[in-house]
Amino acid sequence: MHAATLEEIAENGPDAFYSGRIANSIITAATATGSNKALQKRRDYNYLIQNTSDI
Repeated sequence: MHAATLEEIAENGPDAFYSGRIANSIITAATATGSNKALQKRRDYNYLIQNTSDI
């Protein structure tokens, strides 16, 4: 499962994680455990994506 997730991110970029199927799975799991984070909040968050060599 983890390998498929990483492959999906590699193929589709950050949007696969932040607003695609993976994001929906994260929100579903978080909601099931009592989190009130909304998918829209996750989509609206400004992420800083850097190359690891730049850190």
